[in-house]
Parts: sequence; C-alpha cells; structure tokens
Amino acid sequence: MPVQARSVSVKFSVQQDTKTEFRRIDLPHGENTGLQSALNILGGVASSDFDKSITYTDPDGDPITVSSDVEFHRALHEGVRNFSAVAKKYWPGRVPGFADWELLETQATSSEGVEVPWVDTLQFWLNG
Repeated sequence: MPVQARSVSVKFSVQQDTKTEFRRIDLPHGENTGLQSALNILGGVASSDFDKSITYTDPDGDPITVSSDVEFHRALHEGVRNFSAVAKKYWPGRVPGFADWELLETQATSSEGVEVPWVDTLQFWLNG
C-alpha cells in the first residue's frame, strides 16, 4: 500500500519591490513537492509571480540558490523550512504573465529621435 506524504509547512520571505512580507504555506506532498508547485502555491497567497529560483541560508550562513526540484527536495529533506523568493517586477507598460513583452501606448522613436511609424502587418523572411 502506498504511503501518503505528510504535508510540510514552510515560510517564505517574499521580496516585492522595496517591501518584504512573510508567508507560510503548506506543501501538500510534503518533502516530495516540486519547486514549481511550491511557487504556484506561494503565488496564490502572495498574489505575485516569482522568479524560477529561491534561496535559503545554510548552517554556515551562506545563501544557497535552489532552481530545480532536486535541489528543493534536498533542502526539504535536510530540514530547511525558511526560504526567500523575489516577486517578478511588473511596471507600467509590462504585460503580467508575459514578462518579456512590452505594451507600447505611444509612438516609438528611433535613437535619432525620429518617429517610427506604426504598421498593421508583420513582415519577416523564412529560410527554406
């Protein structure tokens, strides 16, 4: 009969712009919870998206970066229960959920200060 994983409670120090808040979340699959699952749970309570890596401080006082399930599982199995996460920065003109997209509301200008005209078609070359 399969053994059910016990839920594990962890605390996150969440850095959002200039403020830090602390959030406690329960990992439903205990020490077997994946990093992305933990970040999704954290995002639900902190109302933010997070970078793909988190950190914790080891017993020597060194900051350790966690960016994979293997590293996250190792930290949890070693008893780490305090992590830090940085919220993705969105500023006016950025599209939430599309971190690399920029919403342009004004006419673009070139480096020489000349207005670049808007077009309603996208032109590109295909090799082949």
